[in-house]
Amino acid sequence: AASKLAASGAPDAWRWGRLHTLSLRSIYDSFGVKTYNGAPRAAPGGLYFFPRAPERIKDSRDTTPLPPTGIASSQGLDRGQVMLANLTGIATTADTHLTAYPAVGPIPPTSTLNLVKGQTSANAAIIGLQQGFYKVRNNAGITHFIVDVSGFFDGVPT
Repeated sequence: AASKLAASGAPDAWRWGRLHTLSLRSIYDSFGVKTYNGAPRAAPGGLYFFPRAPERIKDSRDTTPLPPTGIASSQGLDRGQVMLANLTGIATTADTHLTAYPAVGPIPPTSTLNLVKGQTSANAAIIGLQQGFYKVRNNAGITHFIVDVSGFFDGVPT
């Protein structure tokens, strides 16, 4: 079953808040959606959230690591405009940051995950998809990354 999620304020004026946990309630809180008795009240034009069992869709340890300023383009999901994922950076060789973003368009000015040399760490991320694809960019050093998906947002309920 899907839950309806909508922007607060002007249409399509999303407030991309930091997610503190992977709970659906945190997503609602981060987006500023008003709730009633713990259930979201959606405004017209919002997206539906479809939770799913966590699934690893990318592990660069199976192929090659990202070099400095390297960009990996990967298949996301067969469905959805946005995916809820956990991005993990693994044993980077330098202080760096990873940025996940839709496959088409400019690199966003903000990072998705910050890492110090040798660190392995993860962060929840809401990653836009362009025809099912997304990109991950490494800023410095050499690092591997993992993307685990636990849901997606789409405008069409099932």
